[in-house]
Amino acid sequence: MKQRPKPKTRYRNLIKSGVDHIKAASIAASSKGYYRLSRTFAVQQALNDTFLENLGLVSLIDLRIRFNYP
Repeated sequence: MKQRPKPKTRYRNLIKSGVDHIKAASIAASSKGYYRLSRTFAVQQALNDTFLENLGLVSLIDLRIRFNYP
């Protein structure tokens, strides 16, 4: 949300991430800040665990399980 400040690009990226058209339009047109929008259901749906794994981020839960329960 911070990298995409314009509503048109926010909408386009949310649609690419698999968010419903109505939810994406309401998030894109919102005047709230990116920090507050990041806690909405639509953005949480777009930034799911598989998306974050594709970015190369490691899950802290998986690390904890790997180290505590070998």
